[in-house]
Amino acid sequence: MISLLYILGAVGFVAFVIGGIIAILYDLGYLYEDPEKARLRKERQRQIAMERQQEAARWREESERLAAREHLEQFFAAHKGLFGNAFPPALMAAFIKSEMGEDLTAAQLWTVCLKKITDLLPLVVRGRNDQVCLQQIDAEIAAQHRKLARSEQSQRELQEADQEADFLKDEQAGILENIQKLEAQKQRLVTLNNGGT
Repeated sequence: MISLLYILGAVGFVAFVIGGIIAILYDLGYLYEDPEKARLRKERQRQIAMERQQEAARWREESERLAAREHLEQFFAAHKGLFGNAFPPALMAAFIKSEMGEDLTAAQLWTVCLKKITDLLPLVVRGRNDQVCLQQIDAEIAAQHRKLARSEQSQRELQEADQEADFLKDEQAGILENIQKLEAQKQRLVTLNNGGT
């Protein structure tokens, strides 16, 4: 069965090549062809070439239209964690459906994409700043916990040596108060980032 398919494919290829050679011979004038038939054949060839160009242009346009939508979706996916609740995925999907419809050209879709990315950039910057701030707060909380652990260790050592360690209790209370303030600041930042007030 497969060998029959190979034979049929080879016969089709040979016929294609022979047809091409004959067309070239007609074009070069080596074979006589009725002038009216030659004109019709050339007109048909031009028409086929124009249809192919139009089809290629339609495919390019559709590919550009699709690329504009995908670019916006990729931008959103790459920065999704930075938006918080300010621009949820459902809102992005609705925006693409409503503002980037099938009736727009590729140039119009790229313009809409650019405008939306420009509108979203402040949210990205704010999200990045919030992340940096959260990292700094987390680092400060960790440093306060280490300081508290050292103070508690010092208190134990002084108590084992039967020395007065009351001054360390005040220091520890201050450290705990700092940790609570930092945790509250962190919580406010997370709440604001998630769309709270």
